[in-house]
Amino acid sequence: MKTLTGKYVAGRFVKRFRGFVTGAVIFVGFLVAVDCFGDTFKHRESGEIFHGFATQKVIRKETRVYVAEEEKFKPLNLRDYDVTINGQGRRDNVIVIPLHLPESLISKVVTSDISKTIGDASNKGPQFILIEIDLPGGRGDYMRDVCETITSTTNCPVIAYVTGGKFGGAYSASAAIALACDKIYISPGAAIGSEAPVMTRGMDEEAIDEYQQTYSSKSLAAYKNFAASLAGRNARPRVLAMALFDTGIEVIEIADSNGKKSFIDQADKVPTQALVKTWTKSIVKEVTGEGYDPTDTVVRENELVLSAEEAVYSKMADGIATSRKDILVLMDAEDGRLVRSAVIDKSVAKFLLNRRQIEKLFTSVTDLENRSTLLGKELDKVIEQRSRGTETRTQFTGRGDRRKPERRSSDRRDRIGQVDQVTIDYQAVNEGRLMDELSFVWSGLLREYRKLLGLARRYPGALPLNVTVGTLERRADAAQVKLDNLGLLQGGMWMYR
Repeated sequence: MKTLTGKYVAGRFVKRFRGFVTGAVIFVGFLVAVDCFGDTFKHRESGEIFHGFATQKVIRKETRVYVAEEEKFKPLNLRDYDVTINGQGRRDNVIVIPLHLPESLISKVVTSDISKTIGDASNKGPQFILIEIDLPGGRGDYMRDVCETITSTTNCPVIAYVTGGKFGGAYSASAAIALACDKIYISPGAAIGSEAPVMTRGMDEEAIDEYQQTYSSKSLAAYKNFAASLAGRNARPRVLAMALFDTGIEVIEIADSNGKKSFIDQADKVPTQALVKTWTKSIVKEVTGEGYDPTDTVVRENELVLSAEEAVYSKMADGIATSRKDILVLMDAEDGRLVRSAVIDKSVAKFLLNRRQIEKLFTSVTDLENRSTLLGKELDKVIEQRSRGTETRTQFTGRGDRRKPERRSSDRRDRIGQVDQVTIDYQAVNEGRLMDELSFVWSGLLREYRKLLGLARRYPGALPLNVTVGTLERRADAAQVKLDNLGLLQGGMWMYR
């Protein structure tokens, strides 16, 4: 088993070496048992030893622990035990959790399922959990939830494998998921970066714009310090982690007077440090629009993309792996059975189904609101006309008959361009029809809003960009007020506005 450090030992480090004596393990340092997962348990007072694995289920300070010798779970206070990390007593499998669908980190429901899947997997005692990542990014708040789940999974190793699939690696928010893991392996040709390549195939201009807004790292700068803390857990360069979220950071590699190399922000460089390499790529973008000076229309941004080799060199990854089997060998678990979890794929499929329904409902409420606006204007006009009472106006009635100039019995004459005086009583106009139709539209609008809000609350992240649940609630409330006022108007108690 490879050395695993960081979250398993609170501030302390453990090195293990497998000797020629069966199961021999040598400790360096002191283990804080309550903060580590393990496989060989030794009671501190009695010296009793057993093998197994701890779960995350704790009741009244007692952790549910599987005891391999007894083939059952027992509640134990882990403070009474020294725990040795050696793989003994664990299951002979590795649970694989693939994160390869772009919606994985933009839905609260899906990320909750990711967290739950990780917790459930750790409680089954696998050799380790393998999270395969191929994502363009996602939302910062949802990413943070998953990262905190991983870092709090102290009862089982969690390993990241950055694969080179559709998106070619792990970018921005998804890169943070990898940083939260105990080890990171990366596929040849894959990358870890701040901005995913734009997938334009089969996408129109509007879809491309939405894709860029959804997965851009520019809105995630507030999480750069969180990313730095994740990197610091496993001695990875903090500034590189921050550059995944903040395009204002220009990362360079420098050498000090003693030749020691390190990564820093260009802004922090001092004259005694020699520049070795610039790691971020500077991108110059034009800024257009009203209010901008044509002579000053460029903005410089920094983009970080680490190839597999660069990720390993910079210690942002621990090694290159061409397959899952490579990782089994690297983790000394070559005999482990790979068990793929399908939970996340099913969760994303359910999310997409509900997002399509949300899109239909959103279109429906938009159409109904537009219809209600037109009806409201028409009703306003009728009410204004009614307030004038009756009105007499001239009306052109058409051509007369030149062949019959004789006088008719009435006062009107049938002649070319006959003009009549017409008296109109606007109170006779059918206001009821408009009110009934408007009431019907607003009632339907409120029904659609109830459906839309119900789904939107259950599936955060499924609404169109720049539309929030709060916005929909305010719009629904406004429609309810208008419907109530219309009811008062119909009762003759309120003047509709």
